[in-house]
Amino acid sequence: MTKPRKIELHSGHWVVGTGARDLIDEVTEARKVGRRVYEILKENGVPTTYFEDNTSKNQRQNLNTLVKHHNKDRDGLVVSIHFNASGGTVDRAIGTEVLYYDQQKLASDLSNAIAKAGGFINRGAKKRTNLAVLAQTYEPAVLLEVCFVNSKKDVELYRKNFEEICFSIAEVLAKHIGYSISKAKKDIKKEVPKPKKTVDKDVNELEFVSPTLKERFEMRVVSPATKELLVEKAIEVLGYKKEYWMPKYKANQIKEGDYITMAYELAVHYAKYHKC
Repeated sequence: MTKPRKIELHSGHWVVGTGARDLIDEVTEARKVGRRVYEILKENGVPTTYFEDNTSKNQRQNLNTLVKHHNKDRDGLVVSIHFNASGGTVDRAIGTEVLYYDQQKLASDLSNAIAKAGGFINRGAKKRTNLAVLAQTYEPAVLLEVCFVNSKKDVELYRKNFEEICFSIAEVLAKHIGYSISKAKKDIKKEVPKPKKTVDKDVNELEFVSPTLKERFEMRVVSPATKELLVEKAIEVLGYKKEYWMPKYKANQIKEGDYITMAYELAVHYAKYHKC
């Protein structure tokens, strides 16, 4: 089998609330991890893509959407990011594991790395042949179960070691396709932007009823992956002029107000034409 030339990331399930939920929400956290791993890989010159499903209405649609998305080409490694659950809330640690169809070594390397970075119990690599994103994609694939949403200890470790966990995932994935990440973990961690210090003053003065939405907004505002996606979709879907907006994006000249307007216009477009 030819070695993959890029990393194709996606967060599991579709909209927020459709995955496991207990102390934390699986979809929310999987997207945080996916976006951060994507950013680390991009910052280090590793070919990578990131995808979220915000259109599906049920599990079957979601799986079909994910498989269809990845089967557009055959030169990548599919990485599906999830969080696990095992019933009600427990105090004890449960751990991390990585599922695979035919990628045992990579799954083992990832599980070891995540466990070490997060301080988790290492549940190891587990073969699964009945999962769509592992069995129905043309490309090799692995599915990460970062930790258990119902374990107080796992959630505590995840929150404490978030950056180290994301870096460890990026490091293993980069190495797998022949790249290396040279920045030390502590240096990467220092570079993570803090929302209130990096967004425009007017954005910081926005008011929110929901603390959760405020947290998501701030995360989106500072995310390079989100900004790149907004510009690409504004050009593709809304007809923004590529020759005008892409140079400004690459030169970091687009303001937060521009990004927010793009987000509003895209939301209206999809609500109107896709009955979201």
